[in-house]
Amino acid sequence: MVRTPGPYSRLDSPFYGAGIGAGFWLSPRSALTARITYAAYRNVSGDDSNDDRHVFFGPGLQYWVTHWAWVSGGAGMTVYNRRVDVSPFQTSVGLGFDARAGLSVGPFGQGSPHTFNLSIEVNPAFYSNIGGMSRHFIVMTLVGGYQFL
Repeated sequence: MVRTPGPYSRLDSPFYGAGIGAGFWLSPRSALTARITYAAYRNVSGDDSNDDRHVFFGPGLQYWVTHWAWVSGGAGMTVYNRRVDVSPFQTSVGLGFDARAGLSVGPFGQGSPHTFNLSIEVNPAFYSNIGGMSRHFIVMTLVGGYQFL
């Protein structure tokens, strides 16, 4: 889901998204990761149809709170693309954050290089120039994934 805070606030559902990350263990409970997330959605207002895309790139720190639960956070670059009707994409680059919390659901847990998990991911993004205005978005996703650390 994508939330656009402010006086013109709205909530849109993404029609697809993806994420990929890689990392290595710093200690038995923490890992340094690099993450890329992508969310795309379409919003329709009257006769206008917009295709919007958010991409986050950045490092993060993942910490295992228990043997099966973890939290992760990081900051990096975010890119926003918008296409109105059939016009070319308008692109803005900004500051983004990545926050995740998850549970391992597979036979592997903390300390294992292999984990299957369910998590909630939130990506706040701040842009200084979208149509001449400063804007921010919050992208929220429910993620099923596999990690190899």
